[in-house]
Amino acid sequence: MTRDTAREEHGKSKRSRGEYNRYIKNTRKFHTELVKQRRASGQTYDDAKEFESALNGPPNKCTADVILYFLVQKCFTEECGHSTGDGIHAAWADHYDNMEGYQGPYSYDARNGVRGNPARAQAVMNTIHEIKNHDRKGGAAATRNHAEAITIEEMKQAMEWSFSVCSEVLITRFICGDSTLTVKERSNVIEHTFMRAFTSTSFTLWTRFDVLISLESSTPRCLPDAVLHGLPQNRKGWQNKSEYDCSRESNIYEIFNQPDVPAINMYYHFHVWMMSLCAILQRDLRPDEVVFPQINGND
Repeated sequence: MTRDTAREEHGKSKRSRGEYNRYIKNTRKFHTELVKQRRASGQTYDDAKEFESALNGPPNKCTADVILYFLVQKCFTEECGHSTGDGIHAAWADHYDNMEGYQGPYSYDARNGVRGNPARAQAVMNTIHEIKNHDRKGGAAATRNHAEAITIEEMKQAMEWSFSVCSEVLITRFICGDSTLTVKERSNVIEHTFMRAFTSTSFTLWTRFDVLISLESSTPRCLPDAVLHGLPQNRKGWQNKSEYDCSRESNIYEIFNQPDVPAINMYYHFHVWMMSLCAILQRDLRPDEVVFPQINGND
């Protein structure tokens, strides 16, 4: 088996590889048009030879420029958005990472030529950053249907507010069955213990809403050494990676207690919510009951 064959079969998934090939093909098509325009202009370019061969074989001094021009065309001129920019960048980074001698940080000088990966040239990386800033100000991202991922700073801010309005003492009283709690206090505990567990679990496992609401109580389980063993099933794409049926064990997570980072301490918040849920039901959960129950119009 050749290196290229092994890369195709055991590297990126077939879908990802197809996307990368499409981005590379479109970049080359764009490059061909640029070459035609240069020739038609009648002007003399000092880098004409290098520019025309920029995407053929090993990279040269013009390769990073061509990648940058295509990013500008797609994401600023055509307003395709930063996901397209990320895809183009990832495709070319992968392409040169798998070309012998062109991994790592990029540099170029006339004596030594190209060193490293031209997709990681500072000008290209700056353009990727500018594309994301452009999207945040409106641009293509204004029409996106997907929310941006929450940051650790935002998690800390949300948790600090939650801790300020729902104390650990109040939660302990609720779990221990304190009958003197008011309806408002009980509701407050339920809302905040649910929120803390749900958001910290989502952040830690980097998972989607629909996956967590289907998580059954039999899935996560405690192991020795303060480890929470969890297995979210049917996560988007992972079962179909590389065209084979993955082992169930391939998606098991070991979650440790992180008392120094309370905002994302899934281990702690998950256990507190499980105890709160059992206090609400006044019994243990059955194996087929979901951990994060939802109420919809059909319930």
